[in-house]
This record gives sequence, C-alpha cells and structure tokens, in this order.
Amino acid sequence: MRRARRARRLALGAALTALARVALARADRASIAVVGSVNADVIARVGTSVPRRGETRAATAARVERACGGKGANQAVAASRLTCERGGKAAFVGRFGEDEAGTTLRRALRRETDVSGSVTMARGSGIETGMGFVMLTDDGSPSAVVVGGANALGWNADDEALASEFREALRGAKTVMLQREVPERVNVIAATVAREIGVRTIVLDAGGSFHAADEALLALVDYVAPNESELAGMAGMRVEEVSSGDEAVVKAARIVAGTSRVAVLCTLGSRGSLLVRGEDVTRVESMELPAGAKEVDATAAGDAFRAAFAVAMAENKNERDAMKFASAAGALAVTKLGAMPSLPFRSDVDEFLGVS
Repeated sequence: MRRARRARRLALGAALTALARVALARADRASIAVVGSVNADVIARVGTSVPRRGETRAATAARVERACGGKGANQAVAASRLTCERGGKAAFVGRFGEDEAGTTLRRALRRETDVSGSVTMARGSGIETGMGFVMLTDDGSPSAVVVGGANALGWNADDEALASEFREALRGAKTVMLQREVPERVNVIAATVAREIGVRTIVLDAGGSFHAADEALLALVDYVAPNESELAGMAGMRVEEVSSGDEAVVKAARIVAGTSRVAVLCTLGSRGSLLVRGEDVTRVESMELPAGAKEVDATAAGDAFRAAFAVAMAENKNERDAMKFASAAGALAVTKLGAMPSLPFRSDVDEFLGVS
C-alpha cells in the first residue's frame, strides 16, 4: 500500500511539473503575432517629387540607403517595441530568401521579435528575399515598388501542412495581424487557424493590394485597415472622391465591408482616422507632432499605427482609446529617418500621451 501511495504521489508530482512547464511555455508566447512580409529595402532620395512617367532622374544623394522593411516585419518590430518594456515580444511569421539578405534580415529581426515560426528557403530553391525599392521625397513621402520574392513564393503549397505550421506559430496569441504583401490564400489559412485556436482579434492591414479583399477573408477578420488610396481601390472608387471628406470615406468603407461584419479602420493622414462598423462611425483626429519635431519620413507611419492599434486591442482597450494610442505611435514614426528606426517604444508613446 505504501509503495502504491508513493507511486501515485510521484506520478502526481510529475504531472504537476509537466503542467507547470506547459503553463510557463504558454506564458512566454507572444500575445501579438504577425503573419506577413519582410523585404530588403533600397531607398533613394529623389528631391521634391518622384519621376514622371518616362522620366529618368538622378537621386539627390550619391548613395542608396538599405534597410529591413516589409509591412509584416515593420509591424512585428513595432508591436514588440510597444510591449517589450512590459516583458512582451511580438512573433513574426514570414519567409526569408536563401540569399545573404535573408540571413541578415532574420538576424536583425531576431533581436526584437520571435522569428521561430518563420522559414528560410532551402539552399538551391532559387527563391530570394523580397525587395522594396523606395523613392523618398524631401517632405518624407515614400513611393515604392515591392518585389515579392519569398513573401510570394515561399509558402507551403499544401494547405493542411501550412495550417499545421500556423497552429504552432500562432498558439498563445491574443491578436493576429495580417497584411496583403503575401498571397491571399496564406491570409485565409492563417485567419482560419487563428479562429480555430481562439485568437481574440484579427487585424488585416490592406496594404500590399488595391484590389477588393477575398470575401472569405473578410468574414474571418475583425478589422480591415486601409489608407485612403487602398480604400479607394478596394471600393472601386477614385482616390480624389474618397479624399473629398468623411462622407465619402464612410461610403467606401461600407462598400468594402459588404455583407460581412468586419469593421473598416481607415487612416486619413493629417485628417486622422475613421472606424466604420455598420451604421456606427468613430473619428479620431490626428495628433500634433511633439514640440520642435518635424515630418522626416512617413514610410512606417501606417505600420506603427496599425501595430499600436493591435497592441491596444490585445490590452483590452476600447476602440476609441486604441485609435488614440495608434495615432500617437503613427505621429512619432514620421519624425525619424528609416522605417524601423522610426518605430517608437512604449515609453515614447506614453510620454507623448501624458500617461505616467
């Protein structure tokens, strides 16, 4: 009898130890997960305006600048910086090419995000890292051409195998961010898995495509977040029409949402942001830059805004407060050169908002 009782105690102790290990592993998992793109950015300064069609123009600087970019990577770093001072870290789930750029970018992202759910292409695959060619004007406005590379070609062609990858990579996340610099199929599978495993909030950044989103995808996500030009493209309207005022933005947002229950969160530059959910509309004004600061580079402002919104939702903020928090992060992101260097830390945003 004593031996039997001792064996039961040992078995119970082992079971509790195993449960504790599982609990710790889950506690260590990122509350924000980003499925998306990573690019090797090449940046050229072009003066007061980008070249016109058919025009060749010398850059205003003799050297290009190189940086880690891509909406997915930017948003993962932004989310990490907004949570790391509280012990958090965002997970980045993407695809790196087999080239030197892939190795360099993975190493860079590992410093600030969890990249364990990402895949580097096998040697001999011929799949290179995605690239972004950015033209930056003197007022900080970026124009870019993105070459997908591994972001487009590197995902498992077997739907169930890819879903299995996502079940592991997204486990433990409260909020999942998606964007359209990866194939729509990848987003649909990621969103489906996120719903299956109980992710609370899914945010789809509309950046990367000006076409209407897949209805199956809109049915799975909670928020779709375009800027004005992306909203116009998705709604089949002219940018000039959407930019004419809030009424046009609301009209376009309702076209994009269609019959789905998705909320449309549109950034309007200096005019702030609008959230449209059915008949309800929430407006938040843009924030004035800190005293003495000026706009230098707006490349990552949208990524900072959307990542901050996702972080705020994971922290159970209401939508209006989440938009204000996002507006502050987006404003700070335009005051420094370079996408990732410009992404603010939580203490910067809290100080800007006067939060102690």
